[in-house]
Amino acid sequence: ECRGGYSCGLIDLKAGTVLYIKVGSVGEANTDTNAVNKGGFNGGGDAKNSGVNLRTAGGGATDIRALEDDLCHRIMVAGGGGGNAANIAGAIAGYGGGTSGGSSYYTSSSTGKTVAATGGTQTAPGANKQTASTAGVPAGFGFGGSAPSLNLAGGGGGWFGGGAGSGGAGGSGYILYSKESTGTQYASAIIDGYFPEYKDFFFHGDGYNSIGIGGLLCTATSSSTDPITGSPAKNNGNGYITVAPGTKLWS
Repeated sequence: ECRGGYSCGLIDLKAGTVLYIKVGSVGEANTDTNAVNKGGFNGGGDAKNSGVNLRTAGGGATDIRALEDDLCHRIMVAGGGGGNAANIAGAIAGYGGGTSGGSSYYTSSSTGKTVAATGGTQTAPGANKQTASTAGVPAGFGFGGSAPSLNLAGGGGGWFGGGAGSGGAGGSGYILYSKESTGTQYASAIIDGYFPEYKDFFFHGDGYNSIGIGGLLCTATSSSTDPITGSPAKNNGNGYITVAPGTKLWS
């Protein structure tokens, strides 16, 4: 599948605070004829091979949760990448977010480059490929779209998941931070208006601009650098989380 996203930030936590960690995994890529490939842990969308042609499942998101272990209590999310579709000319899966997940594309001689499925955003899930609108399972809050009956690749998990298509789209990332912080405003008002106890879990506005870094196109080589280790950022394969006391919290 395509590369996942990064999210990072600075947060002050009280001693004894319990956080729930969910580390996403890659989607299945079983090569058996007509095999159903299950989405990666934490929201990856399912896929189904088209005969012997591989359709990989979407990658799961990696997230950090506070207070309760459920989707509504996520305070940081790195979006999962969409699944790949072999033997479709020019098919490119969508990367994980970032503010938004990447859309997927395919190319045909008659229409040229066409969007196959759209990525998740801060406020809405991505859309499955048009032909999957009724037969597929649409993406939603925390999970990517699936359309195994149509032999399509799965969408990536995220704050909102990416759609399924001829190449799955990526899920979006997310960081909870207060309205007073600088930088891009995430959809934190959805939570802080209903869960006032979240005042203890706002990230500072200077954590890598308090936004996620979208994964690069599947055919590209990552040039991102992990600001904690200084090593090349690993945003393919299974997810991971690095916690550095006094510096940055990454997912």
